[in-house]
Amino acid sequence: GTVLAYYQTFEKSRLKELAEFFPENAEWVEIVLKRMLDLYDPFKNFAYYHPSQKGSASLKKVLPALTGKGYDDMDISDGTQASLQYLLVTHGSYEGKKATPQEAKKILADLEEYCGQDTEGMVWILDKLNNLIKNVTEESEEMHPHIATRELKNFWINSLSRRYIQFIRDRLANNDKEAFYILNEV
Repeated sequence: GTVLAYYQTFEKSRLKELAEFFPENAEWVEIVLKRMLDLYDPFKNFAYYHPSQKGSASLKKVLPALTGKGYDDMDISDGTQASLQYLLVTHGSYEGKKATPQEAKKILADLEEYCGQDTEGMVWILDKLNNLIKNVTEESEEMHPHIATRELKNFWINSLSRRYIQFIRDRLANNDKEAFYILNEV
């Protein structure tokens, strides 16, 4: 089956490094690399874009823009923080600090939650995109262009516009003229 990644360039590099460190697994790594598919592709050239992404196509920006689910309420909420916390648990910090057993337990639970959000987030994104493609394709093939168009419109309104309104809500409440202008024009 397919091995789904978000920004496979990074993931493939890490797998190749692992194959160098553990040559007994190099053949398996090569098999995985050939099966890899990049979920980043529809977003990297902004074929899909929402203003809340703030110019970024990273998973941390695309996931909340498309699904409304994100990382804000997590104790570990980005890759750099995850790497530093993992380093603290496994080897200690750059300053020589070691995690206590209680800290290590909490950090490992937080890392599991963070990595789980990444993995589940890719599933949610893929599901959203697959449902849209399936519905539009079925309705187009059944010669129901009005329903296919409605599917696209619903996606636009529910997945893009509402998220945009949520994103600029505070600006609208403060009578931000630019926000009102964009809202009226778009």
